[in-house]
Amino acid sequence: MLSDPNEFNLNIRRYADNALPPEPHDVRAHLSGGVPIKEVESKADLFAAHSFPSDVVFDQRDSTYLEFKPTLENREAIKTLVRENTNVKSKEKSLGDATTRWWDEHTARLHALQGTQNIMAMRREFLRSFHTALNHLELLDRFKVDGVIASWWNEVQFDLRTLAAGGFVGVIDSWVSTIISAMEEDDEEEKSKRKPYDPLKHKLIPHLMPEYLQQLAEAKAAVESLKAEKKAFEYGEDADGESDEERVNHAKELKDQIAELRASIREAAKRIKKLEAGPKSRDSIAAYERLGKDTAPLKSELEELKLFVEPRLAELAELEQELEPYTRIVEQLRQARRTLKELKTRFIERMNEARATLTNGDCEHIVLEISRRELFKQLEEYISEHRQLVIAAVENLWDKYRMTLHEIEAKRDASTRQLQKILQNLGYESESVVASFTTTGD
Repeated sequence: MLSDPNEFNLNIRRYADNALPPEPHDVRAHLSGGVPIKEVESKADLFAAHSFPSDVVFDQRDSTYLEFKPTLENREAIKTLVRENTNVKSKEKSLGDATTRWWDEHTARLHALQGTQNIMAMRREFLRSFHTALNHLELLDRFKVDGVIASWWNEVQFDLRTLAAGGFVGVIDSWVSTIISAMEEDDEEEKSKRKPYDPLKHKLIPHLMPEYLQQLAEAKAAVESLKAEKKAFEYGEDADGESDEERVNHAKELKDQIAELRASIREAAKRIKKLEAGPKSRDSIAAYERLGKDTAPLKSELEELKLFVEPRLAELAELEQELEPYTRIVEQLRQARRTLKELKTRFIERMNEARATLTNGDCEHIVLEISRRELFKQLEEYISEHRQLVIAAVENLWDKYRMTLHEIEAKRDASTRQLQKILQNLGYESESVVASFTTTGD
């Protein structure tokens, strides 16, 4: 009878161990300091691929151990040290230069694509030739080199199909149609089903409407700046960390005080106006004088009303003067928002105007430049990913060996003594109480 240690279960995890190897730790280095040379050498291929010289990080300590350079003051400096290293930057530039040469040599294939259906044949040729152009530089392995073209292809393949069918002009017009359709979409239910898409961020816009984008950026910046000024007046410069309950809106307080003052003198002001009206007004002082009536009571009333109203008018003027900058900011913000809205409203009109000015040569240049930038974007992502592996390798050694066990214990003891002193100053004189605090978490 057949038997199988895995009980005939074909789960791949039963046959292939994909667990990471255990992280090595050198006990002597943990106790006495130093970085094991063999652990640095285990990363030699990684460092060499990016032309990163390990001696910019380590000094020789003895035949078995290295040590971090004293100029490397903290972990955060490692990233800058790797990124700004001359050899690293030169190696990355070599990949960029090789990619530029490859692109210049192969743009003719994009021209030849017009009016043909040889899309997949071009893809195979691009994969093969790009591999030849970059693989010898050894920064990226062959899978990553192929991945640059594969990722780029996934981003531009529909544009290339449009290019094959309608040429460079067809690609530009398809982009314009896509942008207009997105701007005119008014079905909110359909919008909610899709990932949010901002037509203003379409790759064509910076090439087609750079001046418009600049105006739009300036309009948005003006709105944000005025919003910040408005908020600063309302809540002060340092109120961001406060809760809604703690925040006091200074502008609202001023408005409320102004409203209360106006309400308090409204009836008195109306009465003063009547008393000071012309002789044709029945209740005015002038009318009483015209009729020969006694005006003393009215004059006395007027004097009392003025004594009540005038100081409040003065206070009202002060409050309005204090609120005036806020009122000006609010009006400027309203105008800035209106300008921004008008710019967005005219977007399609401005885009169609810009499209109408493009020649066939302009269309070709824009499509090729956008495709080239997309390729370099994919390349940079893979280079950045590899650079991060180098940084992470150095940071891992720092985390393991930068501080010895003796240094950790010394810092712990110093913290314990400091805590004991603080507790004693607070009145915890009992040794048992101090010990209970200092041993918590051991």
